[in-house]
Amino acid sequence: MRRESNQPTVWERLRAKGIGYWIAVAAMVALGLRVGHLLEDIGSPLIEWRYGLFQWLTERGSLDASPWYTVVVEIGDEEYWKGPLARRVPIKRDWLAQLVKTVVEGQPRVIALDFDFRSPTPEGQPAEHPDYQAERDRLVQTVLEVARQTAVVIPKTIALDSGGHYIRRSDIYSGTELERAGSGVRFGFIALAHDKRRVPTRLDIQGEDSKLDSFPLAIARVMDPPAAEVFDAGGELPIAHFLRKEKFNRVGANEVLDMTDQELLEKFHGKAVIVGGTWNRTAYGTGGLIDLYETPLGKTSGVYIHANHAAAITERRVKQAASSRFTTTLEIALALLGAIAFALQHGWLARLLSVAGIALFTVFVSYVALTNFFVYLDAITPLVLVLAHALWDELREVEIRRKVEHEISPAKE
Repeated sequence: MRRESNQPTVWERLRAKGIGYWIAVAAMVALGLRVGHLLEDIGSPLIEWRYGLFQWLTERGSLDASPWYTVVVEIGDEEYWKGPLARRVPIKRDWLAQLVKTVVEGQPRVIALDFDFRSPTPEGQPAEHPDYQAERDRLVQTVLEVARQTAVVIPKTIALDSGGHYIRRSDIYSGTELERAGSGVRFGFIALAHDKRRVPTRLDIQGEDSKLDSFPLAIARVMDPPAAEVFDAGGELPIAHFLRKEKFNRVGANEVLDMTDQELLEKFHGKAVIVGGTWNRTAYGTGGLIDLYETPLGKTSGVYIHANHAAAITERRVKQAASSRFTTTLEIALALLGAIAFALQHGWLARLLSVAGIALFTVFVSYVALTNFFVYLDAITPLVLVLAHALWDELREVEIRRKVEHEISPAKE
């Protein structure tokens, strides 16, 4: 059947928008990608929404995973505000040493201490305040003893120098035997990735030949060395499914100290035990939790972020993400596809349906890319700008037609 002469082709309808329209669309796509990165740099409700969408997609596309081999020991309000910790900053090192000695009786594979052990001064002069040296020494000695039978992961403080390179900073254990303890004691940085969907793995340290593992990667390297070695080659940071803290095996520090030997074995045997703080800031039950960071689950305690990352690596629920160039290409294609679909429609109802269809298609493609290729697409920001421009252009054309009709009508009269 021949096409009616008064029915324009798809190409003709797209050309009718004019070169200026498509130049503006290209500009909106570029601006949208840039704005998306800027919003992530400064933080915004839109970024929280994007993380929420990522979490929704991962929960739809993953199995109901439960990290059975990861246990979180919480130091909460009972221990910090009412117990022997006596709300002190820094946390009492000798009490922490006793907790470590108790946990090791359960024969875990690794004990990881998620605490800030940085020195009072970055250069380590002194490495620890004289008032706390005795309890620091007890903690160091305890870790050395425990590391003979169970691996221990300790945070390592890092910073950026003026040239943007990562450097080591002094910790309270700097210069002690702990730094020369060998393979029984592992070190890892506790800084998080800028993109909260990604798992920090390794960093180049200025002036050093070897890379420094992240805190969760150091844990995973003990639990499952082959799973950790996948990330030794570098590349883009991997993306992981995030699990809510209710999924984790959790126990309070006071409960641990009161457990029998049998109970400790049942709780910790062969597992990764991560010890961290979850107390409130200002008083018992008030002020909001300490050490909270933005994640795809919303604000989450740092100890559960590390637990998520370590468990994801160990249980092979994390994959190397696609290159940023490949991801950006897909995002541009989705945004341009949205612009084309909108431009081909006539009438407001058709355009509204087109917007809904484009949104659903974007979610579908994002889901397929995430679950099959572990590629997360951030096409929302450029797509919103492209559609906003298309709506503005349509309103402008409507106004032009209204003015032309108004000018013609009096002339006919």
